[in-house]
Amino acid sequence: MGRSSKYYWFIAILAGLIILFSQLFYIMQLHRHEKTIYMAQQNEWITNAIYEFNMKMADPKQTVSFNPKNNRLTYIINDQISRFQLKTEDKIHQIIEQSDYDIQDPSRWTLQHFYSYLQAKRDSSAIENLPINFAIKDSINQMKASYPSSWIPPRSCELKMPLGFLTKDTLYASYNYPFKLFLNLAGNQILLTLFVALLLIFCVISLFHTLRWEKRTGKYREVFVHNIVHDLKRPIETELKLHRVLYKTLSPEQKILLEKSTTGLNDMLRSINRMLLQSTNAHGLRLKIKDFDLYKMLDELSNPDSWNIGKEKQADIRLEYLSNRHVIAGDPNFLQPVFINLIDNAFKYTGEKVHILITCEETDRNTIRIKVRDNGTGISPEALKHIFERYSRGDHQGDTKINGHGQGLYFARMIVRAHGGTITAESKPGTGSTFIVTLPVK
Repeated sequence: MGRSSKYYWFIAILAGLIILFSQLFYIMQLHRHEKTIYMAQQNEWITNAIYEFNMKMADPKQTVSFNPKNNRLTYIINDQISRFQLKTEDKIHQIIEQSDYDIQDPSRWTLQHFYSYLQAKRDSSAIENLPINFAIKDSINQMKASYPSSWIPPRSCELKMPLGFLTKDTLYASYNYPFKLFLNLAGNQILLTLFVALLLIFCVISLFHTLRWEKRTGKYREVFVHNIVHDLKRPIETELKLHRVLYKTLSPEQKILLEKSTTGLNDMLRSINRMLLQSTNAHGLRLKIKDFDLYKMLDELSNPDSWNIGKEKQADIRLEYLSNRHVIAGDPNFLQPVFINLIDNAFKYTGEKVHILITCEETDRNTIRIKVRDNGTGISPEALKHIFERYSRGDHQGDTKINGHGQGLYFARMIVRAHGGTITAESKPGTGSTFIVTLPVK
């Protein structure tokens, strides 16, 4: 299972989330729409039933009349005349039906009788018989009656309507929107949403197993690469030291053969360092911090014989170690390729006479600064802004005459930052470049 499979799972999860949220949004909108329609139908049905019940339960000894000229109701209740001035927004077709409540027969107009009337009306209609709670409150919001049980807080649906003009009672009806009804309407959409959710869970579990597998294999691979690098670098470095000792004792013909051997060993050492950097990019940077001799590392790198520069170039590498501290904490297997890359770049982008100055000094008690300065072609201000970006080769982008892929400085910055340090560059065209690395001592 490769890295691409991880991206496929990410894409599948993203697509699943988009589909899932789209489905959930659609179901919510559908539920809101259907609930609104259902409430409108139920409330209209209950309202009409109330008006019918008001007329049936009116006391025949009491009357009410409406005068449309002055928009006034006139009641005769218990031989007493009462008048009520209507508001302009009162609906004319509901005035008589609502005012019938004011002349009700209290012994007949009860919530229990209305509930029985409503159930009988339901049985004779196509409306589903669902539980409804009713309550009547007076003008100061005091409970007067409730049925079929004690009044409970409103459910998902509620009807509130005035009863009468003189009495000023208010009827409350509370009921639920039946899930069974919504399930019949949106059953297919709900099943599709559940199916997408199950697929999403499967993708998440698969991605989790993929990441765990990659982490485990990446760790094994990292250990394998580090062991190879360590086992290969040590004998090569030892062999190069022996070459430098033997070089002074050999004849000219033997020196030519030894130089070819030294060139091959240096190329192999650089390949090993590149392999270490590439493993860093592929599997993440895991440092093994320990105390090591920074002076010894820089001193070995400042030896021109350590570099395969060819006879066409003259190299002058000087080390000015101005610090009394030789040992610092870090991972030498990663820091050495950083300075190898900086010195190697100086050789690449400099003419026949190469002058490299490596200075090391303490900026304070906790920080040490290493500068690598050359006399190369320099870097333009625009290219300098992107010099540490991946695949950036400064002013030599696309130049096939100089080997390189523009990844060395990118990896160098990654390694230095992982150590808690910084790396910067100063340069002007034609005046060479200076790379400054700061590292914590511990």
